[in-house]
Amino acid sequence: MRIYAEEDERGGFDLFADSGHIVDLWLNLVLRDIENLVADEPLPFASLVPARSRRNYLFSLHPVRRGPRGYRVEYTFARGNPRTARHDDDHLYLFPFDHATKHCITQGYNGRFTHSGENQYALDFDLKAGTPVHAARGGVVAEVKTDSSVGGIGPEFDQKGNYILIAHADGSFGNYVHLQRHGSRVRPGDIVDAGDLIGYSGNTGRTSGPHLHFDVRVPTLKGRMRSVPVRFVGVRESLTLLSGAASVAGHEAGKRLKEATGEPMYAAVGRGSTGATDDRINRTDATQPEPGRPTGSDPVDLLSAAGTGIRRSDPRGDLRPAEAEPVPRQIIVPEEGCYYYANHPGLPPFQPHFGSNLRDADFAGDCRPVRRGITRGVELRVERIDSTYVLFLRSGLQSPAAVRVHLGLRGMVSTIRTPLEISIGPECEIFLALLRPEPGARDYGYSSRLRITALG
Repeated sequence: MRIYAEEDERGGFDLFADSGHIVDLWLNLVLRDIENLVADEPLPFASLVPARSRRNYLFSLHPVRRGPRGYRVEYTFARGNPRTARHDDDHLYLFPFDHATKHCITQGYNGRFTHSGENQYALDFDLKAGTPVHAARGGVVAEVKTDSSVGGIGPEFDQKGNYILIAHADGSFGNYVHLQRHGSRVRPGDIVDAGDLIGYSGNTGRTSGPHLHFDVRVPTLKGRMRSVPVRFVGVRESLTLLSGAASVAGHEAGKRLKEATGEPMYAAVGRGSTGATDDRINRTDATQPEPGRPTGSDPVDLLSAAGTGIRRSDPRGDLRPAEAEPVPRQIIVPEEGCYYYANHPGLPPFQPHFGSNLRDADFAGDCRPVRRGITRGVELRVERIDSTYVLFLRSGLQSPAAVRVHLGLRGMVSTIRTPLEISIGPECEIFLALLRPEPGARDYGYSSRLRITALG
């Protein structure tokens, strides 16, 4: 948008607007510091500026009397036409990532960090940098920014985010933000269908970590945009907590505790953030085993969708899914902290796997040998699946041992109540417990303490 004036023969000014945009723009214009001039249209002034047009006459300013004249122009504009834009609330959107992959919403509608005002109904998905981004709805690519390579949490990064804006048939726009530099695969004017690859996620603009910001927005008569709530089709995780799970008051997450055996303790910590992932594992000792990787868009999921059994055949120790029937697509109102699978029409069915579906019974009687030398004592090993933490006891001792386990929980629930006395055989690994955040918990963690007594 370009606003400019031409002086007429009477000392007044005619104001014009040019637009190089491929969609109509709604202009809202205010005059400040007016001196010895009067407008022939009511102010503030609002008008539609057609796409790819020049010399659109707006209004004129006429001198009141002889003498100095002056004014200052301030304006905003919205993409689209607020007089005709009406979002189709019955439209169901696709999740904007690869079919058959799952991601967590780390900041949802009315998110306490940055989702207010224009972004009230925005969603942040925990996409790592370089993750493919797909069109949630078909339309015409209206705008693309792809030249930025910087990001950060300060307001100075507000205009540094790479994005793609797609115009929909009902006058709304899909907004995809924080993309990689040169991470767009579309250009203005391209027509895309729902599910088409449009770019790659990144960490540009105002962000505390890699993620994808997505919202659907409509223009307003004040020359701005506002987001609207939308629904999706896909597959969501169950939000039902374990029945009978015990919540135990625990130590501060991250605090190191040691028993006489010298076994270090480490914790899982979750915190809300504007960026990619709300939940992270923080290791407190370099000698601890690497916790299980989040499944996210990893090529192999780690658990059973239906909770009907676990196949433990991989030598690295990852959980493997048992067979389950594909789950049909669901109509979803998105919620912060939940994991969702994209289910794009016309693509092969798949088995969704969520940590929330795991139960202790999936590990009943599970015991497997441990390679000699992998550990010299008894330690806790953790695998993370979504927001569920699967705890195992692993012994490298050559004789049985009795272990007293204490878990300190903050904002989490466990399938066991501790202290717990448990026996473990020589050079083997056994299942211990499942941990999950309490409903609505944004800051959570756990600590562990082991007391080991060798038997025989």
